[in-house]
Amino acid sequence: MAADLDYVNLVKLIKDGKFDSIIVTKRSNLTDLCVSLYYAEQITGNYHYNVKPNLILPFSVPKEFVDGFLVPYQWYCTAIQKLNDFKIPYTVFDYDQYRAGKVQIVNNVEFCLDKESKYGIDTVSAGINYSLVCTNYNEIDSIIKHENNH
Repeated sequence: MAADLDYVNLVKLIKDGKFDSIIVTKRSNLTDLCVSLYYAEQITGNYHYNVKPNLILPFSVPKEFVDGFLVPYQWYCTAIQKLNDFKIPYTVFDYDQYRAGKVQIVNNVEFCLDKESKYGIDTVSAGINYSLVCTNYNEIDSIIKHENNH
């Protein structure tokens, strides 16, 4: 949805949409998020990984991809600000906690990566340490922190 936020009135959409709930996904490590998206899009060509970390060759992420990543991230930040400004209730789904195997309950539904294997779900986590396989990880981290004033 974030990519479309430039074209819609988010508050009107939520108020008129009569949604059961609004769930916001949060991820604290923006560099990992950026590199993960690049890896999924450009290297595996698939958002849902089946690749194990020991099969991953070192790669670098072009600055153009990072610059493009920062645009929808700013839309995301703007959307959260609008939700807060208009006091629209939402639930936060913490992706880092999900990857760590912590249980989260959203609208009476339990989410936990460690419990999903029994359901045969192809999860979005491959346990990849991007700081070790992305050769320009520190450069990307610096760009993102500078651009977002973190």
